[in-house]
Amino acid sequence: MAQKLSHTLSVVLMLCLTAFFTSTTSATPKNIIFMIGDGMGFEHVKAGGMYAYGQAGTLSFESFPYSGECTTYSANNSVTDSAAAGTALATGVKVNNYVVSTAIPGDGSELETLTEYFKARGKRTGIVTNAYTTDATPATFGAHAADRDFYTEIAEDYRFRTRPNVLFGGGGNGMNVSNFEAAGYTVVTTRAQMQAIDTDAVIMLNGQFGDSSNHYEPGLGALPHLSEMAVTALDILDNGPNGFFVMIEGALIDKACHSNMLKEAVLETVEFSNAVQEVINWAQGRDDTLIIVTADHECGGLKVTKNNGAGVLPEVTWGGTNHTGVNVPLFAWGENAQLVSGVMDNTEMFWVCTATPGTGAWGPYPEDGSIVLDTKATLSWIPQKEAVSHNIYFGTSCEEVRDANENTFIINQTETTCLAGAANGIYTDALVPGTTYYWRVDEVNDVDPNNPYVGEVWSFYIPPVIAWNPSPANGEKCVYQDVTLSWSAALGIGPGTPHTIYFGDNYDEVLAGTGDTLKGSIGSTTFTPGVLEQGKVYYWRVDETIGGGRGKYVNKGEVWSFTVNKQIVIDNFEMYNDMMPGRIFDAWLDGTYDYTNGSRVAHIWPNFAEGEHYAETTNVHSGNQSMPYYYSNNMIRSEAAKMLFYPRNWTENDVEILSIWFRGNKLNIVDKMYVSVSNMFGPPVRVYYDKPEDIQSETWTQWEINLQEFEDMGIDLTNIERVSIGFGDEDDLKIGGLGIVYFDDIVLYKPLE
Repeated sequence: MAQKLSHTLSVVLMLCLTAFFTSTTSATPKNIIFMIGDGMGFEHVKAGGMYAYGQAGTLSFESFPYSGECTTYSANNSVTDSAAAGTALATGVKVNNYVVSTAIPGDGSELETLTEYFKARGKRTGIVTNAYTTDATPATFGAHAADRDFYTEIAEDYRFRTRPNVLFGGGGNGMNVSNFEAAGYTVVTTRAQMQAIDTDAVIMLNGQFGDSSNHYEPGLGALPHLSEMAVTALDILDNGPNGFFVMIEGALIDKACHSNMLKEAVLETVEFSNAVQEVINWAQGRDDTLIIVTADHECGGLKVTKNNGAGVLPEVTWGGTNHTGVNVPLFAWGENAQLVSGVMDNTEMFWVCTATPGTGAWGPYPEDGSIVLDTKATLSWIPQKEAVSHNIYFGTSCEEVRDANENTFIINQTETTCLAGAANGIYTDALVPGTTYYWRVDEVNDVDPNNPYVGEVWSFYIPPVIAWNPSPANGEKCVYQDVTLSWSAALGIGPGTPHTIYFGDNYDEVLAGTGDTLKGSIGSTTFTPGVLEQGKVYYWRVDETIGGGRGKYVNKGEVWSFTVNKQIVIDNFEMYNDMMPGRIFDAWLDGTYDYTNGSRVAHIWPNFAEGEHYAETTNVHSGNQSMPYYYSNNMIRSEAAKMLFYPRNWTENDVEILSIWFRGNKLNIVDKMYVSVSNMFGPPVRVYYDKPEDIQSETWTQWEINLQEFEDMGIDLTNIERVSIGFGDEDDLKIGGLGIVYFDDIVLYKPLE
């Protein structure tokens, strides 16, 4: 079995927004324009650029200086609908599918939307869509309902509760011209009426265009284009002295994709880009406006296969007619746009819109916790707005830098960049390999009574000049007999540089390089020793050759160890493929068709053409695959079960321990995790993991259960029929528990004597 690269250090480049927020709103942008392409995935954007301009990457928003991607899952499903996704964007809270800005799961209370948040702060507000006005996405920004189909209630919320200054969309479905006129709105129903409005005089304008969603581009007749609605909305909202918030939705991308109508989907994407361009034209030269462009979800599983040039539809394939669970594009321009970076949860868009960057320095480079492959480092940061100069602290002790020990204060300077580890730098000594460095920037402004603004402590790591980061990890137990060893090369070692390998079952011989432990020199950072004997500890080391010619020398590596125990493999997840009956969910039965079970043990809508699979192939412990396990507990639990044909006898080879490796996600909402086993007759028994918070850890963790625990609860270990993994406590069902955990290498083993 091939060994997966495990335990490698990864640099998490996700911006932690909450560290930057304060209770004031003085630095929140004056104007916030939130644009949503409903159903618009990365491939839709690509197709739109190809059709409009002959190549991908050419739509208006793709030139924005900041970009990333958004997750889309809801509180009860890895594939969201527009109501749940819109609620996450509009309120910063995950809810169940079909719910409109209401705390379900939760106490059913109304969740504050961005429209309400900014209206309470004196800004004008607007909601613009080319769907019907009470459709799910616009509703989440201006209404509250337990179900997205409560059109009358949604319309009444618009009319009496949120009362946006501009409300544009299709009529019908709860909307009524006379009702809105009675509520103080000027109502228009055609493009000509809208464009004839005196935008300097009108304060409350409702557009009810047609009796449902707008028509697809380009044949709109008397109805306005989305870009024209955007222009009118901005002209009205811009008259407010305190600025405005507006949500503008290109809704028909999604509706076209539900029927796999490529022409309509592409033209709607291009028109959405046109609307963004009108917003850009309005915002040019301003420094008080934030523009966010994203999607609520992807629809159709679209994949572009060929560019046919401008004016000709590209060739594509469709994965289906429904939403998918993939991430969607994210772009930002203007004030606070730098808060957008990497992979972000859709709930974080609420905080991007309302954020005030913290009073201290932020946005460090190198990223906090990253690895620097050099003995010098250029440091930079984003300053606090009022900062005149910056006090820099630097050292190898986190506590000393945190406490501003006098030994760590380096310099006060006006620049927001500096060099450490060079003669012309602020820290002149070369940085030492194998060392973690800590630094902090305090912002200084002597006329500010809050001066100085104390910064956070950041860190980076300089790798050692010997091989490091071994896989299996040093001391790891229950390693497979056909393991492939891997490691990270020493600092300064480039690709192809020979690494000398020593391997054996005698520590002293491997340390000394004697006996037959020398296995040769190789140019890669992996080594397969062959099929190993069970019940033994093995030792290995890697020596690195530095330099060449007369200056060449060898850096002797540390001796690492691992144990190949006597073991029985229950599931290493290597056998699964993407065809029935070999799919992972054909063996592990989940809750896909059971509304009382919130589990799903496969990626939804994998893009096979791009190398994606139902099984996980990136976050793995060993081999090439692991099991992605989505759980969603709302007064239910999640459980996935495997019926055993082999091994059913859990006493063979004198095994004593059930070992399971798992890796979580820091965004997971914690719930209890358990393993359940059962015989053919009698109830199943459960053993709970004692540190549930570990499912938020993004490193692989080994869970070991003594089989005696199952036996003590009445299980016959000689005939196990089923093993299950679950989340939740059926004796204490509650609202909560949501996320993804990866599982790998489920093994029974015997500890060494």
